[in-house]
Amino acid sequence: MTDEQVRAIYAGYIGGGSIDGLAEAIGFTGAAARRQLGERDLPLKRELAEKGAKAAARAEQHMITALLMARVDELRKARGLTIERLAHDADLSMFTLTGLREELRDPKLTTVLRICRGLDVTVAQLLGELPLPAQPRPRIPRETRASS
Repeated sequence: MTDEQVRAIYAGYIGGGSIDGLAEAIGFTGAAARRQLGERDLPLKRELAEKGAKAAARAEQHMITALLMARVDELRKARGLTIERLAHDADLSMFTLTGLREELRDPKLTTVLRICRGLDVTVAQLLGELPLPAQPRPRIPRETRASS
């Protein structure tokens, strides 16, 4: 692994990515990347305040996704649809719906719109009672990303 690759992994990690995902994207294991980061004395701890704020924002987003999917299930059951039928009608994969139901991912706007189409409801009918996030997810200033 070159010094440039190690620094790219580190910059991506500080910017919010996972070491494993970043290392695998360039053909290495997360363990190899961690070892190389340690050898170059690059700390693996992100700023604690930033990490805490991101964790709180992620937890809040997971809660909102769970509420959204509970609403989807409520509407789906009221219409007598199975999850498989909803996936078909919404032109979504079962993998996508399962990931949302298990809070493994957050929905994209296009996914929400497809779910609305599959349920034959408006966006307002689906999202009307969901809470807005209390705070936006913290972002790292562009200058910080470039200098890492």
